Amino acid sequence: MNLIQTIIGRFNLNVLSVDNVPESFSSQVYKLNLTSGETVYAKIPYNRDKLYREYRMLEMLSEVLPVPKVLDFWSGDDFISGALLLSQIQGIPCTGNIDDELAFQIGVYHAKLHEIKMPWYGVEGLDGFQFLNQNNWRLYIKNNFEKLTKPCKEVLERGLFEKCINHFESARGGSSEIDFTKINRYVWEVNPQSRVSYKEGYSTIRPLMELETILPFYDFYDAFSAVVWCKNRGIEKNKAFLKESISVLQKSVGC
Repeated sequence: MNLIQTIIGRFNLNVLSVDNVPESFSSQVYKLNLTSGETVYAKIPYNRDKLYREYRMLEMLSEVLPVPKVLDFWSGDDFISGALLLSQIQGIPCTGNIDDELAFQIGVYHAKLHEIKMPWYGVEGLDGFQFLNQNNWRLYIKNNFEKLTKPCKEVLERGLFEKCINHFESARGGSSEIDFTKINRYVWEVNPQSRVSYKEGYSTIRPLMELETILPFYDFYDAFSAVVWCKNRGIEKNKAFLKESISVLQKSVGC
């Protein structure tokens, strides 16, 4: 029995058809069309910590943001990390140009996400909330970067790798809101006007920090991490993402 059939059995679902969900990089995701006419999604994270992290975060976010409802949860076995059964939410992927109205809405929801208070720096996991060492975000970034250097060295050209190391050692990161890198790369750089509308939406909920002081560092750090992600997940099937990440690194270090 293959993976998705095992999950369907665990959740006791009557399924009419199964569709793969493309570009679900951090998990395996399947769209399940049920005989009842309902559509649900089965999400299978690559490890159990991620399973529990997403489950608890979705429960937390459900009162603040329009996220999928967790319909069922399976903690897994010796062979499968587990799975979430999620409701369908209305909407379509943002694959085209982000107009001003949508950029404003993204800003609002992003600010609401940042308004959620966590007990400490850290993440939810299998054993509950996992606190960062000394509650020190910069120490976490430094330690994580050091773990990434060896696998990254095996992928990057030597000159670029050495410039990345020097760049990190001279950089200063001051914020945990690393997710601005994705907004910048995939929205603002594609449509610079969208940044104005995003900022207007974000500012209706909370002030927007001075991004120019944090984006260069986190853009670099995110791309360096992505190179290792591509190596671990398979360079051949992630060639485009690897090429994009290397391009960001080259731009960051002036190579």
